[in-house]
Amino acid sequence: MGKISTYSFDNVVTVNDFLVGTDVDDSNATKSYLIGDIISLVPNITAQYVFQIKGTSYDVQSPSITDTALQVEFGADNQSVNVEILSSGSISFVTAGNYLVNTFISVSKEVNPGIYSVFAFRALINGVQVGDPKVFKISEENLLTPYELTVPVVAAQGDALTYEIIRDSSGDNSGRLEGATLLGWAGNTPSAQIEVWKNV
Repeated sequence: MGKISTYSFDNVVTVNDFLVGTDVDDSNATKSYLIGDIISLVPNITAQYVFQIKGTSYDVQSPSITDTALQVEFGADNQSVNVEILSSGSISFVTAGNYLVNTFISVSKEVNPGIYSVFAFRALINGVQVGDPKVFKISEENLLTPYELTVPVVAAQGDALTYEIIRDSSGDNSGRLEGATLLGWAGNTPSAQIEVWKNV
């Protein structure tokens, strides 16, 4: 075999052309490799996330008693090609894939100023908690605390994402999700909102 530098150039390279290389899984044997097979190993750096669906609730959402979870709702039934939001608050992934999920809640305390409400929020996939709960310790009545979180979700077809809130008994029975009505700007602040993007 002559020096590589002495070979002519192929000016029309295709995925069906071959390269010579070493197979480390076969005693370092010299083998030919399709360029197309090599390309398939490279991550798709041109992939992007495309918006899929949005759900919004303006309703006050209040657990009835302490230590009893309430599933967060995101408005009426809504469906796109890849994701479905049910009025119960369940987000169903119709198509498997990599998603980004942005969730917003607005937390408040309705009564007993000066007494702490310990209010918690968590995500679940197929009924199993994902990550740690997020906790709000609120003492001032009617103070709105916005919270927003964006997380990646690798979903199988049929996976269900839900969120729950709870008034923990280490505080009083008064935390809730609550929006706000604006007079100076168009639109209102939701009590809960979710937006989903899919990697394509």
